[in-house]
Amino acid sequence: MALADYMQDIWGTSEIVRVQRHGTKGEHGQPSVAAIRAKDLIRHDTDLPEPMTSVRGDQTTYTREMGDDLVVEVRVAGKRWESTVAHKPNARPMVWDHAEDIIHAARGQLGVETRVDMRLYAGPEWDFLLNLDQAL
Repeated sequence: MALADYMQDIWGTSEIVRVQRHGTKGEHGQPSVAAIRAKDLIRHDTDLPEPMTSVRGDQTTYTREMGDDLVVEVRVAGKRWESTVAHKPNARPMVWDHAEDIIHAARGQLGVETRVDMRLYAGPEWDFLLNLDQAL
């Protein structure tokens, strides 16, 4: 039985995600506003250095190499935060792809344990976060 068929039998309709390591050579292009916000939220209240930035079309990837043990990539496609991927030696890549987890997972993998207030991100798809205080 093929692995994909086996996984579908076990996990039902879960999607199988293929992770490819993004090239770490900076490419020309400008990150989207959402990509800049994601970077700022990850670096919020930290002394993390600027990440290596690669822009391919509307996809921006921020890459940070944490010594020889860890590479953390945050991918943003246009206005949508796409994923955080942590590559560790001799291990399968860990992938977070839920919007609320992407920033927190990236910060956690980079050693920043404190959570950041997501209301700092005021993107168009997050308008409900700006009205949380009024709703409560």
